[in-house]
Amino acid sequence: MRIEIRKLAEAGYWQAMKGLTLNKMQPLYNMPNVAEKLCKATSGSHRKFLRQIMTWWQMKLPRYIWSELDTYKIATTRSSGSTMHNIHKGVLTQSDFVRDIPDTWLWDLNRAIEQYQQGNIEVEDVKTLLPEGYLQESVYMCSYETLRTIILDRRTHKLPEWKFIIGKILSQVDYIDLLPGRNIND
Repeated sequence: MRIEIRKLAEAGYWQAMKGLTLNKMQPLYNMPNVAEKLCKATSGSHRKFLRQIMTWWQMKLPRYIWSELDTYKIATTRSSGSTMHNIHKGVLTQSDFVRDIPDTWLWDLNRAIEQYQQGNIEVEDVKTLLPEGYLQESVYMCSYETLRTIILDRRTHKLPEWKFIIGKILSQVDYIDLLPGRNIND
């Protein structure tokens, strides 16, 4: 699989724990245990501290995954490599797609890019031809609450990419105990 996911940064854990001390009237050193219990609560308000722990990811995902990931819009930001500004920078190869596409399709895409470079067609004509498996790189920012929702919603999804993505996320977060996924029943 040609998907790439790398954590760039994580912040806010101890600040979120400090917020819990205000609510629970307990010392800061008790809060990690309290947080682990609260993050399993069914009510979102009991997990609000998870919204204060932020993560930043560099991701290279196919367009069809980005469109599904856009479902999760609470406290997220995405800065991407613009297809419109980058599609004409070079020749597309099989490595630009999550899986190999037919060579004739690749040839047609590269021919359209060439036509665009020569001013014969518009950029939207090229974008229209791009398959959903085209890989687009972005920096994605989200909270632990968003990660939790993604994991719970997508861990049994029929697209194998989601299991791969969740596995990569879980292997890189600093506080895995706050997220479901170590056990399928979490």
